[in-house]
Amino acid sequence: NRFTITLNDTALHPFNVSGLSISAGQHVQFILSTPTSFNGAAIADLQATISGDLDTTPPTLASSGIVDDQSGAPVVVNSVVTYAVTFSEGLDASTVSAADFGNAGSAAVTIGTVTQTAPAVFSVPVTPTGAGTLQLEVNAGAVLKDLAGNALVSTTAIADDTTLSVRTPYQQWLAATSKTASPANLKEFAFGTSNQGVLVLNPNGSINTRGQAPIIQTSVGSPLVKLVYARLKNSGCSYTAQFSQDLTSWLASNNPDLIYPPGVPDEEVVPDGVDMEIVSIKFPLFMNTGGGSFEKIGQGFCQIAVTTP
Repeated sequence: NRFTITLNDTALHPFNVSGLSISAGQHVQFILSTPTSFNGAAIADLQATISGDLDTTPPTLASSGIVDDQSGAPVVVNSVVTYAVTFSEGLDASTVSAADFGNAGSAAVTIGTVTQTAPAVFSVPVTPTGAGTLQLEVNAGAVLKDLAGNALVSTTAIADDTTLSVRTPYQQWLAATSKTASPANLKEFAFGTSNQGVLVLNPNGSINTRGQAPIIQTSVGSPLVKLVYARLKNSGCSYTAQFSQDLTSWLASNNPDLIYPPGVPDEEVVPDGVDMEIVSIKFPLFMNTGGGSFEKIGQGFCQIAVTTP
């Protein structure tokens, strides 16, 4: 767009120009056309030219412009990966949000608040909530605009050129220890020890010796009996206490047929050190066998079942 204002006068007169809107990226130029003198007193001909070079070029984003802070290394479920996303030019931050981004990989993710760290650079925090792969993308159809209002071409998604592996804590442990998945290795990981013996506690209740087997605790002067075991914090595993009458058929602790002593918590978890925690579960008293009949539970028959995602 070019706007031209021409004044032909033999004397210098003040003048005003209004009604012109100059946007970012436009240029203003004033030109004196064939002046006979320019001594502050007389100008034979003054021509003012306002030229506007409008920005009509949309911003672009290369796959290589999406960079994670892990150098492409595997990450663990629920850890935050922060991406720097660099566009070809500055964007209007009000047009950029978490909803514009997604995962082209297989892991479920949540995307935090997107922040503009430089005119053309945005920080995108991503938390994978399940195992799989992570490959950040700008979603197809996302509307991200530059300062002149031009939108990024997003008819198809624009994905990172690097794909991260997302591992469960158990998978990460296996890789770090060069071990393969097996029941024995899962128990070692889940209970924080290769010792298959019984857990040993100090008088204050803290761990003295780690062990995979649970212990049975009784309170002096009380009929309350507890199953106690120690497990690794943040392992991602599921732990289920199970009870049996005959060491053949096992019932999970949340089975409605199990009758517990009233007035005490079903489960108590106490942290122990940096990486472990101690779990206490009250022992059931009876099992409902139907027809109004109840059988007393043998208080030595218990185990902990462990599964990993």
